Amino acid sequence: LLAGYGAGIYAEKFKCSSLIQDVYGIQKKEANILIAALNAGVPEALLGQTGEEARHLQDCLVRQLEDSYGLNSSSAQWGVAAWAGMLGKAAPAEAVNSAPIKPQLVQIPLEFLTRQLDLGGGVQLELILIQAGTFLMGSPASEADRVSDETQHEVTLTQPFYLGKYPVTQAQWKAVMGKNPSHFQGGTLPVEKVSWDDAQIFCEKVRKKTGQAFCLPTEAQWEFACRAGTSTPFHFGSVLNGTQANCDGNYPYGTTIKGPYLRKTSPVGIYPANAWGLHDMHGNVWEWCQDWYGDYPEGPVTDPCCPEVGSNCVSRGGGWGFGAAYCRSADRGGDDPSIRHRRSGFRLALSSSGIPK
Repeated sequence: LLAGYGAGIYAEKFKCSSLIQDVYGIQKKEANILIAALNAGVPEALLGQTGEEARHLQDCLVRQLEDSYGLNSSSAQWGVAAWAGMLGKAAPAEAVNSAPIKPQLVQIPLEFLTRQLDLGGGVQLELILIQAGTFLMGSPASEADRVSDETQHEVTLTQPFYLGKYPVTQAQWKAVMGKNPSHFQGGTLPVEKVSWDDAQIFCEKVRKKTGQAFCLPTEAQWEFACRAGTSTPFHFGSVLNGTQANCDGNYPYGTTIKGPYLRKTSPVGIYPANAWGLHDMHGNVWEWCQDWYGDYPEGPVTDPCCPEVGSNCVSRGGGWGFGAAYCRSADRGGDDPSIRHRRSGFRLALSSSGIPK
């Protein structure tokens, strides 16, 4: 890596992570550890440090990897030592032969691998890489408050994609579109009062700006990312009363205890992320998907496409003014593509054609 690209390669995190995968292989524990250390800012922290100060810093970085990325002590020490060796701050680390990584990092090799999109004016939009995979879309017959359009079926997504870490904010919308249509004003609040048609215009402008295939997620992509490997009604379990996500807590799910009702949107990211690093997949604003609304298939499907025609477009995730049941991973909404509600927003996706090989 250093011979081909120079020591500064660490600054381009997406490119550097891809190269690490090429060198080690995507499932190798060494790749996982190096990428975790990269995203934790280990290379930047190591540069400019020497002597005893550097040794103390490396101890702190080891603890950071243990606490924030779920690495055990041996793996965290190897990750820091490996980067230190590559940057000329210490002898290169030996390969990791034991001390496996804790399960969550093995299951999600590229956890929190992100990509920054510069929208101009100092406004950034962060996306997270979602790996290809297979999951059960829809809800089981036993799930409370399910409706008939949630037929459970197996879906395989064969291509990775990027998805916005948060719903598109008003600051991000304004950087691209110029005007903010939202009812609830605030730069870190999700943009709302935008139609499906408006979201398509936003995507088109970002495509022209970047030359990459930005779009809305398909309904299957959205639910796959929302669940993040879970099968419960919500990515955090089976209970929601407005405490875990922004919804109408007067109508809780899985409990009789009522919770908060904010009566408005909330700043993105104030509720915990799911296992893949995505925030606000439940509640806050309904999120437009690319698909026309239609019936699910009854059998397994691969890379499902939306119906070719329709009258309503899919929206997902529930919102600030809705009861918790509408925020379930499987719940489906739909509306006229031209309608604008203060409950409706969206998040940006980047299709597999925009991911460098």
